[in-house]
Amino acid sequence: MEKIALKELLHLLEQDLIRMGYKEATLKYYRTNWTRLVGYFEDQGEEFFSESIAMEYLDKKCSFFAKEQAGLLTQSNVYLFRIVRMIGDFQQHGVVSRRYMKSLSRVNEQEHIDLLEAFSLYSKSCDYSATTQKSYRRIQL
Repeated sequence: MEKIALKELLHLLEQDLIRMGYKEATLKYYRTNWTRLVGYFEDQGEEFFSESIAMEYLDKKCSFFAKEQAGLLTQSNVYLFRIVRMIGDFQQHGVVSRRYMKSLSRVNEQEHIDLLEAFSLYSKSCDYSATTQKSYRRIQL
C-alpha cells in the first residue's frame, strides 16, 4: 500500500472492519484509541503511521515494555498492542490480515464437540469459577 496519511489510513481500516462485520461497540473502542494515537502522532509532528512511533506511544501510555518484561500486562494493554499491530498490518497489506472470532465455532467434528463438552463438564466438576469456565469455553472455540 502506498504511503498515506494516518487519518486516511484509519478511515480505510475502519471501512475494511465494517466490511468484515465488526460490531459498532468494537468500532467505537477502536475509534477512541485511534483518536488518542492520532493525537500523539500530531504532538510528534508526524502525519504518517510509523510502528516505532506507535510503540513509543504504547510504552508511554501504559509502560508496555516494562510490564511485558515483568509479566504484568493487562488485557487492556494487550488490546492496545493489537490495535497498533492491526494498523501496521493494514498499512503493509491493505487489508485486515487476521481476526479473532468469538461467535463462530471452528469445531465441526462431532467427536471434537463431544470432547469439548466433556472438558466443560470436567471444569465444572472441579469447581472452577464461572469466569474461568467461560474463559476456557471461549478459548476452545
